[in-house]
Amino acid sequence: MKPSSFRPLAGAVVLLGLSVLGSAQTATTDPVGFMTLPINAAGAPGAKAISFRALGLFRPVDFQGVASSVSANPLNSPTPDSISITSPGWTANQFNGANGKYYVELLGAAGVAGAGTTYDIVSTTLATDPNTQVVTGTLTLAQRLADNVAGTPAFRIRKHWTIADAFGAANDKGLAGGTATTADIIQVYSGGTYLKYYYNTAAPGWRLGTDTTTDVGGTVLYPDDGLVIIRQGANTSQTTQVVVMGAVKTGQTSFPIVAGQNFLANPYAAPMTLGSSNLYTTDPATGVAAGFATTADQVLIYNGTNYDTYYYSAGGSPGAGWRKVNGGTADASATPIPAGSSFIVKRINPGSFNWVSPQHPVSF
Repeated sequence: MKPSSFRPLAGAVVLLGLSVLGSAQTATTDPVGFMTLPINAAGAPGAKAISFRALGLFRPVDFQGVASSVSANPLNSPTPDSISITSPGWTANQFNGANGKYYVELLGAAGVAGAGTTYDIVSTTLATDPNTQVVTGTLTLAQRLADNVAGTPAFRIRKHWTIADAFGAANDKGLAGGTATTADIIQVYSGGTYLKYYYNTAAPGWRLGTDTTTDVGGTVLYPDDGLVIIRQGANTSQTTQVVVMGAVKTGQTSFPIVAGQNFLANPYAAPMTLGSSNLYTTDPATGVAAGFATTADQVLIYNGTNYDTYYYSAGGSPGAGWRKVNGGTADASATPIPAGSSFIVKRINPGSFNWVSPQHPVSF
């Protein structure tokens, strides 16, 4: 489990019928399709080529419904939070254990407490009332529910992406295998360090760092994980395309931003901009803190060679609004965060916040 990934606080895409650039169970109609992620090649043999990417598509919705109740326990309580629903139609342990790792996403319009937050599922149980024979299903969660969640929230369940799911159990999605020094590397930032994954061709399977034996293909890639893909060794001069099949994310999304560096994904199958991202909200408790180039929180976007650094200017000579460091007074609000891309938010100021991003595009 990635502790910070779901912690509540207080690239072109082709879709079916759509092309986008850059207690009853309910049926879902999320558009599905594929996304092509370009993996850069370096200009010189032996150099390393870096691509900031995100999966941009999700696993299909396995269940969607409206809870009959939630159990939200006090902070630091040893009792985990849970969501219950009557007559769910699922089986015991369906969304945990041998069936893989799943998570819950709370649904709701903008402004609804907890909408877009997500929680790992620890267990899936069923209980039958001996008097009424009504069956109640309960999802025990790994993280605390967000504050002020409604007593009967709408929610959906998806299976987590894993490295093997996203890039192929046999590495058949376009990346190059090899050794730790010749294969393409998938870097995931976690706990202040980079975890480096690659496909080992000598002892076939996904591996972590210098471990040539332990299979890590089942490693979860969380929705907010920004991926840094490095082409190296003999693969440096070769471009490639990784094709991801999945469902389009609908509704707003809530990702935690903590002190220091945060490698984040654009979770949508459509581009967003700094201005449309809702990273800045006017309140540093809910968004990036404004200030000067040296005091404001920063957003770093890789341009293929190095990082362009942006911040929200509180005023002064650059004027108020999104600005590029050393970019003068030019408005940077239209700076794109493409579909299938990742970026860095550097939280310089105290405290954490949930980045609540509106759905992109607005409608389908």
